[in-house]
Amino acid sequence: MLPSVDSSSSSSPAVYKASPTETCDRCRRQKVRCDPLSPTDLATARVQFDVVPCRRCYRRKEQCRYDYRFKKPGRPSIHTSQSGRERAESITSSTRSPQPGQHREEEYSDHPYNLDFTRDGPAVDSLFGTARSAFTSVLQTPQNGQLENLGMGWSRSVSREPSSPRAVQDVLDTSPLAQTTTFPIQDPPRPPPLDFTLPPHPLFSPSILPPEPSLLTSVIPQIESIASWSEVCRYVSLFMKHQHSLVPLIHRPTFAQDVLHRRDKTDEVFRGLLFSLITYTICQIPATLQNPDMTRKELVSLVYQCQMASRTVQIRHQAQPSLVLAASVFLDLVSSYATTPNGPLSSILSSEASRLVFALELNKPTSSVARTPLDIELCRRLYWQVYCTDKTNAPNGNPLMLHNMEGTPPLPMEVDDEYLTHSSIGTQPPGTISHMTGFNFNVKLFQILGQCQVRHRTWLNDRESSPTAEALLEWVRGATSRLRGILDTLPEELREGPPLRGRGAEEAFCGIQKANVHITALCAEFALMDFTTILSPGDTLREEKERIAKKAFDTLSNISMEDVASNGEAMRGKVLRVILSLLACTDSPEAMGAHMWEWWNMFSRVQFIQFIPDQVTSQQPIVT
Repeated sequence: MLPSVDSSSSSSPAVYKASPTETCDRCRRQKVRCDPLSPTDLATARVQFDVVPCRRCYRRKEQCRYDYRFKKPGRPSIHTSQSGRERAESITSSTRSPQPGQHREEEYSDHPYNLDFTRDGPAVDSLFGTARSAFTSVLQTPQNGQLENLGMGWSRSVSREPSSPRAVQDVLDTSPLAQTTTFPIQDPPRPPPLDFTLPPHPLFSPSILPPEPSLLTSVIPQIESIASWSEVCRYVSLFMKHQHSLVPLIHRPTFAQDVLHRRDKTDEVFRGLLFSLITYTICQIPATLQNPDMTRKELVSLVYQCQMASRTVQIRHQAQPSLVLAASVFLDLVSSYATTPNGPLSSILSSEASRLVFALELNKPTSSVARTPLDIELCRRLYWQVYCTDKTNAPNGNPLMLHNMEGTPPLPMEVDDEYLTHSSIGTQPPGTISHMTGFNFNVKLFQILGQCQVRHRTWLNDRESSPTAEALLEWVRGATSRLRGILDTLPEELREGPPLRGRGAEEAFCGIQKANVHITALCAEFALMDFTTILSPGDTLREEKERIAKKAFDTLSNISMEDVASNGEAMRGKVLRVILSLLACTDSPEAMGAHMWEWWNMFSRVQFIQFIPDQVTSQQPIVT
């Protein structure tokens, strides 16, 4: 029995209305009846949906579908059978975007165990939402010559065939998934290899924005066309273990579920996030943690292929801001400083990240896209992550994108992801340090650094509207006192001195965060001292700088060099900034002390441990 269709108004899309005795397609596949909603959920469902769904569809934030047609058993009649040509046409038409009032069949089968992790699903498409169809245009196979006009194509990386999907290593211990398809359709012909020459202006380049919108879907590949699924799982695991404490943009449990259930198959933006995560992880982690089965040339090829794939997704979906898109842009922004430090891509991604911050209203205490406690926490994490990166790159001559006068949200809760749910926020067990603790202390230091940068630039460029030198010197003394007060309140695991022993493997991330906090504190204090020398030119503060630099160097020397190098490009830039600041207050080369060479040796060791992709020029293709 089919549901009735309300077609009273030709302008509005048709609405399927089901009788109380009917069962929706999802419940029918699970061989259960539709359960009614509770009175509390019923009031919310009437606001979000045109027709009240059943309980299972409501948990998935989807409308009930009634596309099932009863098939009479037995051989089909000769009058109802289709020829091969008609059957092929029906398959082609089924891949097109649904018209109003129609629903496309889902491309994967659902199982009863899939319902647990979506029990309190978010009301918005965020970093941890369930998979939704992101395809809005026709999936067509490009004709001869069309891909040449696009100037883009995709090839499998270094002849690595995709393996069967499996669970995320070190994240979930779950049985592998079996790949399923909805109909026997042949794969389209493989496009020619992609020329990865970066255009001078990627946002407006005709090679990235073709005149044919319907062909855009064919240039965004599935992730197996670039890397095997086992490699994807490997780098996701490395990110969770070594980088999540630095960049906590995702919710670990639900992100692992999305990866396990292959959300990237149907959600292009999530697929772009995985591309960005692979690029970021390769550029951040030490070379000793890279895949030993891949050569350096293969790793560089994988980096640039994933970077181009994620950038294509971002350009296509830039008009629909979301947390997933913003996280992908931020990860590519950090990676771009290692891949193309002197190119326009870093400036473009920095501007795009700032635009998404304000488009999603992340600078407000409660964003308009945050409807659950988990949404709110991820919005705050993302804002402060972009804020810290903005202040990190400002000393290199980049403009300040985020200002406190535009509003700032509260700091995230110092609670691990395991105690965050869609409906509530738990408490961190006593005696354990959260991975968000070091993150919040780092944000407090960057707030002081950002305020110093604003006052410093105002004094240099707009002195008429700037406070007096005496008032600014008083502010510098107060900021220095606040900075040292922050360092005095650090937990024992992050304080200066030798690392603690015997605390267990769960404290492994403390070394990475400890190095990040103390090098940031040193850069902030040097910025305050440099501002002081501008306000009072006669005072160079050379001895004070050397004393503070020696103290910070001793702290970093007690940390494993792999943990120091895991901070990526930001660590190299901060160490180099310390060296330049010490050189600026040195009168002659003979006056340079041993501490100068100690910092230079640290910079060399960090650069040697890290994996830095070979930079490409416009004449040299990225992928060979």
